[in-house]
Amino acid sequence: MCLAASKHGWPHCRPIIVVDGSTLKAGFGGMLLAACGHDADGSIFSLAFGIVPSESNESCKWLFEKLRDSISTRESLAIVADKHKGIEYAANIVYSDADFGICVPYLAANLKTRYKDFKGP
Repeated sequence: MCLAASKHGWPHCRPIIVVDGSTLKAGFGGMLLAACGHDADGSIFSLAFGIVPSESNESCKWLFEKLRDSISTRESLAIVADKHKGIEYAANIVYSDADFGICVPYLAANLKTRYKDFKGP
């Protein structure tokens, strides 16, 4: 779901989309997928969200297709996410003209977990 305010505000945001999923622990389960941007002040700007059965390739592709239908694409667009393969897969298919990157704090947290001596940013 992409709200009208999000659709109209997107052209005034930085050309960055951050996507992540969160497990829903209520009785129905599933995942909440959310796409956000950053406005001119660097604040989080909600773009779209959807509830899906799991963070799979198909679910992520569905979110990106709905997002592209709602807000289209932009020049110099970058998509940032955690290292989940479904998000990367879907972003590369639906937004093939965009650059894809991994969130630095997420990457640093993984490095700290794996390498105890890592000091990080």
